[in-house]
Amino acid sequence: MSFLIQNRRWLSVGVLLAFGSSFGQTWFISLFAGEIRAEYGLSDGDWGLLYTLATLCSAALLLGRGSWADTVPFSRLAPLVAAVFAAAALAMAFGQSVWVLGVAVFLLRFCGQGMFSHIGATAMGRWFVATRGRAVAIKGLGYPLGEMILPFLFVALIGWIGWRETWGSQPPSSR
Repeated sequence: MSFLIQNRRWLSVGVLLAFGSSFGQTWFISLFAGEIRAEYGLSDGDWGLLYTLATLCSAALLLGRGSWADTVPFSRLAPLVAAVFAAAALAMAFGQSVWVLGVAVFLLRFCGQGMFSHIGATAMGRWFVATRGRAVAIKGLGYPLGEMILPFLFVALIGWIGWRETWGSQPPSSR
């Protein structure tokens, strides 16, 4: 228990990065799949192809840019990735073309599922030496926390205000 208390600041950052990666995880994006397919007139196959291409491209970019976690200071990299992540959420909210949707999904996958997870693991490895395994394990608690909390919240939000509004646009009555 003293480990948690003494290192709560650093461990909290790791848990928050893992939790924040939820917004780029497949299970989260799939909460919106039905509404996205309907709005853009996509078949299941079209949506699957777009999602697969966005995911493969984000994975390829992560292979090339994952080293940023080793070379760019955390205090600059994490806010930068968070800003691009927020832009991707806004693209989901306001985008009107399939191309914008593809870019949004690509950025959500790269920043969330990819970089947030990678930065969190790298930060734990850098900040902790003798207790690295314990710190990485505690950071990992952010993943099930997101899986436990966010589906209920976001399915309710989608039903209440709509899928685009859940990503950040204004409700239909105030547009």
